[in-house]
Amino acid sequence: MKIFLRHISSLREAQHELLSLGVDPWGVGIMAKKMLMKIFALKGLSVRAANILKQECIAVGADLALPKAASFLEGESTDAVLMASVSQLEMLVLNLRAQPFGLKEVGERLRDVLRSASNFVYAKPKIMGIMNVTPDSFSDGGSFL
Repeated sequence: MKIFLRHISSLREAQHELLSLGVDPWGVGIMAKKMLMKIFALKGLSVRAANILKQECIAVGADLALPKAASFLEGESTDAVLMASVSQLEMLVLNLRAQPFGLKEVGERLRDVLRSASNFVYAKPKIMGIMNVTPDSFSDGGSFL
C-alpha cells in the first residue's frame, strides 16, 4: 500500500482528481467541494457573535478558533480564525441568515470573499530562473574594477 499527500487548490483540480479515480460524475459534484479547505481571518467580531459562530461552525463540521477570553464573553470584540471546506462554508452561510448580532452580514461577507477567491486563478510560471547580478558576480579577480 502507498499513501500520497495531495494538495488541491481549485475546484477543477478536485474534480479532475475524483474523475481520474473513476468516481461517478454526480458524486464528483458533491465531493469536490469537500476537498477544498479555506481559512478565513475575522477581525473585530463581536464576542457574542463569535460564540454563536463557533457553534454554527461545529454544527456543519467546520471550526472557529477563538481566544480563551472570548469564550468567557470577556471584552466587546475579538478576532477569530475560521477553518472550513467550501461545502461546509456553503451550509454555514445559509445557517447564518437566521442568526443575530450581525452574523447574517458575516455570512454574506464570507460568501463574497469565497466567490472572489474562486474567480482568482494563479498563473503557473512557464519559465523560472535565478539571476545573480551583484557586483562580485562579474569579478575578473580585481583586474578591471
